[in-house]
Amino acid sequence: MKLNYPVVIITGILTILLVFTLFGMLKAENIIPDSVSKTIVELPDNLYLGLIAEDTGGNYETYLVIASVVRNRLERGMWHGLVALKRKDLNEFVNKNYHYVKITRGKDLIQLAKKAINEVNSGKDYAANATHYEHTQVFSVPYWVAEDNMKVVKVLHAGTEKEITCYKK
Repeated sequence: MKLNYPVVIITGILTILLVFTLFGMLKAENIIPDSVSKTIVELPDNLYLGLIAEDTGGNYETYLVIASVVRNRLERGMWHGLVALKRKDLNEFVNKNYHYVKITRGKDLIQLAKKAINEVNSGKDYAANATHYEHTQVFSVPYWVAEDNMKVVKVLHAGTEKEITCYKK
C-alpha cells in the first residue's frame, strides 16, 4: 500500500491542533488543576529600576519584599503597583543613586535588585502573600487599608525610618 504523504501530514497537523484545542478547553473549564496549568508570572523587564527607586539605600531584604509584592499582584491579575516606574526621570534618578551608593557604601544596587528578583522568581515569597506595601514611617497609613479592609501581614524594619508594612485582603 502506497502512503499519500500530503494526506498523512495534514491529518497529523489536524490531530495536533485538536489536542491543543481540547487541552485549552479543559484548562478553561478548570478540569485541569491549577497546579498543572499554572504558568510563571512575567515580571516587568525594568523591575530592578523600580526596586532601586523604592529603596535607594540598597537593602536586599527590602528588595525581596517589594519584588514579592509585585509578583503576588501580577499573579492575581493586578497592576504591578510600582509608581516609581512612572517617574519621568527614572533612569537619571536610579543612575545618580546607583553611583552614590557604589562610592559611599560599595554596593551595586543593580546587581542586588536583579539578585532579589531572581530569588523571588524562583517561587519564594518574602511578603507573606501581601499584595500591597507602604513605607509607614515616612508616609501615613494609606486610606485604602481601611477602605478595602486590608490586614497587616508583615512589617519590615519595624520602628525605623525604613519601616515597610505589607497588607492583603
